[in-house]
Amino acid sequence: KLDRVRLDNANNGDEVYANGFRFETTENTMSAKTYTNTANTLFGGSKTEAVASTELVLNGGVFRYVYAGGKDREVTGDTHLTIGGTVQMGSAYGGGKIDRPSTSDESDAARAAAAVKGTANVTVKDWTGSGGVYGGSFNSIVGNVRMTVADTPKGTYCGTGARDTVRGTVELTYTCSEASSA
Repeated sequence: KLDRVRLDNANNGDEVYANGFRFETTENTMSAKTYTNTANTLFGGSKTEAVASTELVLNGGVFRYVYAGGKDREVTGDTHLTIGGTVQMGSAYGGGKIDRPSTSDESDAARAAAAVKGTANVTVKDWTGSGGVYGGSFNSIVGNVRMTVADTPKGTYCGTGARDTVRGTVELTYTCSEASSA
């Protein structure tokens, strides 16, 4: 758990890999970069090998992008992404990312390297930060998506990802404890 820690990056857009280990921030976690377009990109998985599962719990800090899966490497089981508190980010994905210069090949074979073979689990609760949250992956594959959004008044939520394939089911649950005054 990163509590009262300052995340620093020497270059804009540095990448951080949890490599399948639990990675957790608190509301006391600060970032050297205060704008999402220059902050670190966080991966729950790896860029060098497959991992069995991932777990990211983000309640503070600033991130450019967040991927619960790997970069060009698969997760053989499930991913878990929990978003809350004051964390700021550009976009977050329950799956991984294929980092290819050309995305013209839309076949599953071309996108399998960063697949999540199990379920991409995304939970957003009591979040006051900003960004878009996607249950699926970026240009890759997930088995299933289970996404829960609770007591979070703002943000953009999508059960799938961007240019991804969901091979199973998408389950999206949205609950709010207070009626909105629209």
